[in-house]
Amino acid sequence: MLRLLATPLNETRRLSPALWFLLPLAFGFLSLIVGQDANWDLQNYHLYNPYALLTGRIGTDLAPAGMQSYFNPLLDVPYYWMAMNLPPMLVAAIMGTFHGLNFLLLHGLVRRVVPADTGKLAVLLLALSGCLGASFISELGNTMGDNSTALLVLGGLLLIARHWSRIGRGGVRAGLICVAAGLAVGLGVGLKLTNAPYAVGMFMALALIGRPSARRLAVCLAFGSGVLAGMAITAGYWFALMWEHFGNPLFPQFNAIFKSEFAQEITLADTRWLPRNMWETIFFPFVFTLWPHRFGEVAMIQLLWPGVYTLFGAWLVRSAYRRRMPSGAMCTPIEVPVADITRFMLIFLVASYGVWMAVFSIGRYAIVMEMLLPVTAWVILHRLTSVSRARRVAAWLIGCAVALSLLRFDTWGNAGFAQESFSVDVPPVAQPENSVVLVLASPMAWILPHFPPALAFVSLGSFPESPGYWQRAQAIIDGRTAGLYAIVPAVRDARAQSIQRLSDWLDGHGVQNGDRACSAVAFAMRRMPRLQLAVPVQPDGALGESPCAFELPPAHRRDVGAENRQIAKTVSESIRHRGLSLLLETCTVRSAHIGSKEHVFQFCSAARSPHGPP
Repeated sequence: MLRLLATPLNETRRLSPALWFLLPLAFGFLSLIVGQDANWDLQNYHLYNPYALLTGRIGTDLAPAGMQSYFNPLLDVPYYWMAMNLPPMLVAAIMGTFHGLNFLLLHGLVRRVVPADTGKLAVLLLALSGCLGASFISELGNTMGDNSTALLVLGGLLLIARHWSRIGRGGVRAGLICVAAGLAVGLGVGLKLTNAPYAVGMFMALALIGRPSARRLAVCLAFGSGVLAGMAITAGYWFALMWEHFGNPLFPQFNAIFKSEFAQEITLADTRWLPRNMWETIFFPFVFTLWPHRFGEVAMIQLLWPGVYTLFGAWLVRSAYRRRMPSGAMCTPIEVPVADITRFMLIFLVASYGVWMAVFSIGRYAIVMEMLLPVTAWVILHRLTSVSRARRVAAWLIGCAVALSLLRFDTWGNAGFAQESFSVDVPPVAQPENSVVLVLASPMAWILPHFPPALAFVSLGSFPESPGYWQRAQAIIDGRTAGLYAIVPAVRDARAQSIQRLSDWLDGHGVQNGDRACSAVAFAMRRMPRLQLAVPVQPDGALGESPCAFELPPAHRRDVGAENRQIAKTVSESIRHRGLSLLLETCTVRSAHIGSKEHVFQFCSAARSPHGPP
């Protein structure tokens, strides 16, 4: 292996075609192990938004998924179709394999930026390590979009890397290449606006690489025009739709600028994750490594970020020191200049990081940068020390980081597989074409595609509402007079349900009270945090004549009915100032499933006050 690591790229064959095929499939298999996607954003808008787009509900419903109801849904359309038409396991495998294609693009990029004496196996492992970071693995197979749009950003980078010499010579063909690269990145930005830092980073990298000024300007203009064209293709239709309906192409974001009457005039920027002072700004990679919840809702250990940050700082200090030394004053060999394409990647990474930290500082929006960290560490280490030492240090640093990601990785929410991806116990609704459902629970918009399509859905309380928003909601409610209903949060006793399912399983397998198997189950349950409070059900007859069953002691049982009644009462009071109320006696608890994971909600009839809002 060490010998292969040391074999130069120009003395080895390209990757075996089998690896090109098998490695993406391996990510599809890993997605099956993780389970069906059930993340919060999916429950809120990744399923509802494409449904609303495909069925023309933009003017019918009003923000049933809160402000996220108006995020561009184009990226979610393929998943929505697959989830509604294909077996759940096949959907997960397709999504994971699709995300695994990032490896192929990353491998092509790594081959072009590493030192010429880097071995084929090292290139393979550097690319694979980039796809085994904590953030990438946490989103594998899910619908959050960062792994999916990373394909477009990496595609743009690879186009530039493959044709770097052509771009350096200028001309029409160089301009077309830059337009194509910009188009790829722009498509990604249009699908998910959080990719904007990568467009800025790539633009700055092209602008700073040493060519004649006129050629740099032409290259940057070509790239920028491609970005704008890509955004127009994937997001132009949506911007126009939002402008037509709400007077804000980014509705409800940046409404302090566009001043739509249907939302508060605020920017809606999420500043929770930004550095809090100058020192955090300087040492931010160390901050979110030591305190992972500063990086996102899911804690992820990011060992490579502070490692690469430290290496980059050391390289800058050493380079500055070398420049200040008189010529011939140092005994060390003259440093070989960094290849332009490698400089391009490093400038792209630094510029993207700066924009990302200033605007977002959210870990999952930095997935492309995370994927480039292993190769960046490899490149910088080869600038700082001897080849043999650089390889040893890189192997330890990258290996430990990947091992930590895999051993301690978490996801944004998954469920076991079931016969259907989604199922909902839909309550009967009379005259749905003349009825309205108030969405007073979040995130529950994922259940709405299963309701009669003639219904209208209106959200209250989960949107930056303005007087214009309420007027529009009121017009929808008053325009449908047959029925007014509400989706309200509910709770269930998950522990009691787990114990009951276990008891049913034991009964189905003929395990009797007093059997050794029953005693063994009771012994094991006492060591499980979720089940340790369970106690055996006392048999009515002799041992061996009643099934092996367990239950929670009375002191640990929840009165779920009372809890749900109180929730409904609280929700009813929260909408009273709107001249609305719930008919509490009509509320029923309904079940819905994402894969095998159960969710519950209450469905209630609602009433309008004859006098309207006070």
